[in-house]
Amino acid sequence: TMSNCFVESIQNYGKSVNKSNYFWKEIKETYPILFDSLLRIKAYRNWCEHLSLNQQMQEVFDGFFKKDLEGKQIHEVDDAYFVLQQCTSEGMKIAISIEISNLS
Repeated sequence: TMSNCFVESIQNYGKSVNKSNYFWKEIKETYPILFDSLLRIKAYRNWCEHLSLNQQMQEVFDGFFKKDLEGKQIHEVDDAYFVLQQCTSEGMKIAISIEISNLS
């Protein structure tokens, strides 16, 4: 749901204004903290929805997964999916706050 609401809507906006790679280029350059949070959402969504990830996205996913589960395997963490969900939602809230603060 977060991917649909945030990542895909941003990508669709970029397409609507004829800007290729809007997410990967303009959002990344203009809002780097927010981009990192959105990338986490994208990585987890791809992990859940695809049979395999390309090498680049696998590396991105592995980095977030290791960070969010503090280097543990998923079966070693109680309520691991809840932990991932909390890291994702808290990361998004913090990123938005930082980016708003940077605009001031």
